[in-house]
Amino acid sequence: FSALAVAKTVATTILIPVAFGIAVRALFPKVADKIGPALGKVGEVVLLLLIIPVLLKTFGLMTQIPLWSYVAMIVFIILNLTIGHLLGPNDAKERMTLAMESGARNVGLALTIGALNFSQEKALPVFLPYVIIFVVISSIYLKWSHKQAAE
Repeated sequence: FSALAVAKTVATTILIPVAFGIAVRALFPKVADKIGPALGKVGEVVLLLLIIPVLLKTFGLMTQIPLWSYVAMIVFIILNLTIGHLLGPNDAKERMTLAMESGARNVGLALTIGALNFSQEKALPVFLPYVIIFVVISSIYLKWSHKQAAE
């Protein structure tokens, strides 16, 4: 386990892209408004295209994970989304953003730590179910939040 390797990976995969996004939003808000939705869609498609072959390869290993592990993942994700939502500001969009960031940042950190410390055969079967569960639960949360904001 190398703390420096984790810090470097976190900086390059999380901190720098987030800082770049914040800078673009601050300096060029109209450009950010135009490209943001398209970049979001591209990211979703790329994620799906990357997950499908990995799922096919690791499905057998994922079925060996105990049920309590899946329950723990569900509780953890719901807890993170809830904390982010409750701590968010009054603006509905900002509240949703904070909730999603609270839930999603742990996925990236878990992948980073797993990739740096375990073989892919050990890390992916745990990481993939977490991502799938996060996508399902966060989609439900987003639909609920949009409905609440519309009322």
